Amino acid sequence: MEIEELVTALAGVPADSGDPSIDWDHRGRLWIELAEKSEALLKSVAQEAFCTAQEWDNRIDCEVRQPDSSFVAEMISLEDVDVDRILKAAARLRRRSMGEKIVLVNER
Repeated sequence: MEIEELVTALAGVPADSGDPSIDWDHRGRLWIELAEKSEALLKSVAQEAFCTAQEWDNRIDCEVRQPDSSFVAEMISLEDVDVDRILKAAARLRRRSMGEKIVLVNER
């Protein structure tokens, strides 16, 4: 599936839903796939960056190590995940990893 298809498949189910009809294993696999595809796109701009699914909060975190060895991330809500948003985050994270003091969107 493509990023937009994964977002559509995951949308509409609150992270804290107790709905017994939801296949949580399948949903977890979709989150992992979304994080992997987002990371591949992120790495096309910032090779050292990575993404982590935060399915409990309906978001992915795109992260990079800074010159001082600490990590910084942009949290991207499911409804905001798309190719353009990831590429813009990648550009900001790359600049940040090089020590540039720029503001990140939804910084963690």
